[in-house]
Amino acid sequence: MRIGINDLYNQEGQVSSHLSHAFSGYKQTHQLMSGLSITQQEIGCSEDTLFFEEAKAGVYFSLLGNKSVFSPTDFDSLQVSCFDNDVAGEFEVKAGELRSLIQIHFEPELLANALNEVPETLMVFFKTLIHKIAPTKNVVCLPITERNLTNVGLLMAANEQRQLSLVGQVYAFAFLALEQMQTLSHMLSCNDCQSKLFNVQNLLEADIGITKELTEFANQAGLNADALELGFYHLVGQTVSQYQDQFRLKRAAAMLRTDHYSRSEIVAKTGFSEDQFEAMFIRQFGVPTNQYGQVH
Repeated sequence: MRIGINDLYNQEGQVSSHLSHAFSGYKQTHQLMSGLSITQQEIGCSEDTLFFEEAKAGVYFSLLGNKSVFSPTDFDSLQVSCFDNDVAGEFEVKAGELRSLIQIHFEPELLANALNEVPETLMVFFKTLIHKIAPTKNVVCLPITERNLTNVGLLMAANEQRQLSLVGQVYAFAFLALEQMQTLSHMLSCNDCQSKLFNVQNLLEADIGITKELTEFANQAGLNADALELGFYHLVGQTVSQYQDQFRLKRAAAMLRTDHYSRSEIVAKTGFSEDQFEAMFIRQFGVPTNQYGQVH
């Protein structure tokens, strides 16, 4: 199926009744002031669907998740993009999948004024920064770091009754994202920073059964925690905790293939509880541990 995203919802922002058999979700847009809006959206499909939508010129900060979001940690990433002109695009949602979104849109004039720039200079700056971080794409993808969890939580509570206070929170969120982009841009051009990131990767693999705070790894590598989260995600495509968990599982799986009878000892070495390990193992490999050796 192919459908325009705005054709999905009624005036209250709920899925139109004649489409409710195939879709679920909502879309609420709050116009905080002239040139600034925030949109909260969730889409679920019972069949493969290609959505098409239009986007106005400006700068976008988009929090994306692949499930219903109840806390800031439920979002997977923060994407930053900018467009000189109105654009149109498409995205696909498979049957049974769900997409969550909080999106902030600044018109160029408003954000430029806040940064004491002219709109043309601002857009060139953003496009240059995005190209430096992601040369083959028109979007920068950042992790949700510890530093911006509070801001994300405040955005999740957006409603018309707290519109005035929300404006300040939106600006704080956008300025932090811009600062993080500049930090990441520096790290990508700094050989010493990249060496420190690879060092963290080695530390994670060496300390496979040891639980450490993010700040401990950062201190060992000589980075601050936010820079570590940003750089590691860009380098590896996963957060530090995701990478560590996946490596633990892979190490344990290799051990189970050769010595299934020592399962309890192998699980203990990972630092996970029995229930945690089994649930994560099934998500990663598609089978429970007692069947893994038969399949692999």
